Amino acid sequence: MKKSLFFALLLPQICLAQEAPANVTKDQIAAYKSGVKGGCLDGGKQKPDFDAASFCGCVIKVLNKSMSHKEWQQAVFYERNGKNEEEVQVLRPHMEKVNVCLPKKK
Repeated sequence: MKKSLFFALLLPQICLAQEAPANVTKDQIAAYKSGVKGGCLDGGKQKPDFDAASFCGCVIKVLNKSMSHKEWQQAVFYERNGKNEEEVQVLRPHMEKVNVCLPKKK
């Protein structure tokens, strides 16, 4: 196999995994946040009487206030490296705070 073909096939795999959370860039964090919001909006489509746009916007706002840059880096790092349990551990303490985003019961 030619070296260029080898690297063309291998490079995407190398780029997905990162060596340390500190190597996660602001652009990668922004993409992760976008994915979180997109997943939230997709889940909200199953409830037609639910204002998913407001709720999901609030969730991201709360997480942005609650999480440090380092924690965002850790969450992205774990997600990109397939370490879902570790990702959840980083997010869990902050997810408790999104209860403020839930609609008030009438």
